[in-house]
Amino acid sequence: MDLGMRVLYISSMDSGAQGYLLAKAMRDHLGWDAKALTMAESYLRYKTDWVAGHVSDDDVIEFAKSTDFFIMQDQYLGGGELRKYVNARNSCIHGLGSPLRAATGSNLVNQLRGHTLIVPPATDQTITPNLMATAFFESLIIDVDEIDTLTRGIPKNSELTVCCAVTAKKQQFIEEAKKQIEDLGIQLELVSGQSWADTIRAKARAHIILDPPSPYKAPGMNTAEGCYMDSTPVGPYSSWYYSIHPELYDYTRSYNEDVRSNGSIKDALSEAIGIEKNKTHEFTTSRKECILRYYKAEVVCKRWMHWINWALKGRI
Repeated sequence: MDLGMRVLYISSMDSGAQGYLLAKAMRDHLGWDAKALTMAESYLRYKTDWVAGHVSDDDVIEFAKSTDFFIMQDQYLGGGELRKYVNARNSCIHGLGSPLRAATGSNLVNQLRGHTLIVPPATDQTITPNLMATAFFESLIIDVDEIDTLTRGIPKNSELTVCCAVTAKKQQFIEEAKKQIEDLGIQLELVSGQSWADTIRAKARAHIILDPPSPYKAPGMNTAEGCYMDSTPVGPYSSWYYSIHPELYDYTRSYNEDVRSNGSIKDALSEAIGIEKNKTHEFTTSRKECILRYYKAEVVCKRWMHWINWALKGRI
């Protein structure tokens, strides 16, 4: 391990607090001098280190001057003097979603011609298979310590409950799912427009976490958070996802047609009900341990440690 490594993570939004969580993990577990700079905050009110407009440009530039490695979320960010210190040998793109997906073609060209390094979202079948494999590890962090704090003392609802965090764009899906959920004789709780902390508290009471359909068919924080809180996630999870995390096939249920031929949400929910009614203490413990193996901050930052060491010293 390189002592004293300095890392700057730059993101356009506080997407899942991933920049902050990684920088904090590097500080806590590696002893590195790491900071996360976020250009804008969202209504989810994730934790941050630096937010543009609330930290002086001079402080950021001074930090950048002696930074060993830059991590850019989804795309290269920052302009002016900051970019003078960033090059293809000391930086990478950390892919989380839409901006990287929208520019897959140009990013592949940049990989081939400009030696751009990309750490893609491993489970996203619309991104990762379409890029060069310059990194292939689970890079998502689930803030299990904060979840433990937020959910301490919150019991599961007395009646079986499905919780779904939604936006207005998913209203048609909710109307369709609501009827199927009612047919199964269980409750539906919708969460919308709340902070991440309040959403976690709401999901902690539910037995099943429902992920709406997505063209990307990739699970995210919602799925892993649900498993960690001893709920059964149901969503459009693809065979690509299960090929990377086969253990999670036992702890989640998919209505994706490449996993379930009829694509039935009702059938997937029915199986999730069965899991919840019959789960044992050993099952609950095993499901939580699975999430810790993949997504715990201490584990993920050590993956990054080894990969950054390769990026700086090991690649040809």
